[in-house]
Amino acid sequence: MRRSWKTATAIAVVVGVAIPLAACSGGSGSGDSGQITLNVGLFGSFGYKEAGLYAAYEKAHPNIKIVETSPQNETDYWSALQTHLAGNSGLADIQAIEVGRLAGVKANLANKFADLSTLEGWSSYSKDFLAWKLDLAKTKDGAQVATGTDIGPLALCYRPDAFKAAGLPTDPTEVAKLWSGGWSDYVKVGDEVKSKLPSGMKWTDSGAGLFRAAMGVTGEKYTDPDGKLIWDSSDTVQTSWDLGVKAIEDGLTTSLTQFSQEWNQGFTTNAFATIPCPGWMLTYIKGQAGDSGNNQWSVATSPAAGNVGGSYLAIPTASQHQKEAWDLVKFLTSAASMQKVFEQAGNFPSNTGAISAIGSYTDPYFNGASTGKILGDSAASLPTPQVIGVHDGDIETAVMNGLNEVAQKGVSADKAWSNVKAAVKAAVG
Repeated sequence: MRRSWKTATAIAVVVGVAIPLAACSGGSGSGDSGQITLNVGLFGSFGYKEAGLYAAYEKAHPNIKIVETSPQNETDYWSALQTHLAGNSGLADIQAIEVGRLAGVKANLANKFADLSTLEGWSSYSKDFLAWKLDLAKTKDGAQVATGTDIGPLALCYRPDAFKAAGLPTDPTEVAKLWSGGWSDYVKVGDEVKSKLPSGMKWTDSGAGLFRAAMGVTGEKYTDPDGKLIWDSSDTVQTSWDLGVKAIEDGLTTSLTQFSQEWNQGFTTNAFATIPCPGWMLTYIKGQAGDSGNNQWSVATSPAAGNVGGSYLAIPTASQHQKEAWDLVKFLTSAASMQKVFEQAGNFPSNTGAISAIGSYTDPYFNGASTGKILGDSAASLPTPQVIGVHDGDIETAVMNGLNEVAQKGVSADKAWSNVKAAVKAAVG
């Protein structure tokens, strides 16, 4: 999907800048013509324009005009959205929320958004979605503050030419067998072939990215279902950290920071042979590598199932067109619409009907890899419940920054871990 502007915030501190989101929903009235303007506030690319969904909806609803505002950087978007929510003005009729923000929204801003479970058709509508996806947007009191768009099930992207040079299989089915034992197998294979890769190429892009992917084996990453922080006593956190450190110290990773300009160039400069790929990363690779990257990458099953990222749509209570906004939300998140978005833009759906529909999809850009099935199988194997705490983003940022210190500055693993603990304490209190 669109996650450079989101996941980059889990790697480096980005200063949010207040920017205008959209015209105030209160000003999008019907006027004398009877036409209603629905403002949609997103970040990055949700794929709705690319899939032709706005045009199709407007054609079927002549009285509706859709205006999308979508800054690329999620941090900037969120900063501006908080400002508008505080002032209860300047809000779009539909606002996107990144999954990492949901816990804070539920705890502090739930009254700013319509409870979708009270709107017409929710009962039947909600049955079409992955239960855990909707549960993440449900408050303790049962209010549904948002509904699901995409999720980020894990796959593993690799360079067939590099695998061939290293004497490894290149067919996705055979490639997946190389790391059938999990992420430790993935690192082991890298150790075995690092000297056989093309000159200057590393096995994987970063220890930080490996850490985040390996954390997918658990649904309770840093916080338990009761909101208690468990990161510092979690075996999964420690195991994932150790894997990231080992990959760095064994010379398997670049020293690049994910989503930096230099890292972006790595998709076309032979910087790395593999990278853990949430569904949205496939679209990101296409955007960075462009036509020259066509058939240069392929996709295999990940060493373990996991989910990284995902977003939601919510309707502010300040909107004067909640009914019309809800109708549009239902259309944008229907099975047919989500299927089109995946096939045109790559965003993996949370609508189960769409997941079934794309099961046979193969992506010509990635050497005809069965991306629909690979990502769908990963989504079906996710550990549950998926738990996202208020401070999960702060903790993940600290840990990934710590691994970048090891890779980029030569800081010892012990010192970097001490720095992680200090950073978490400063962020969480």
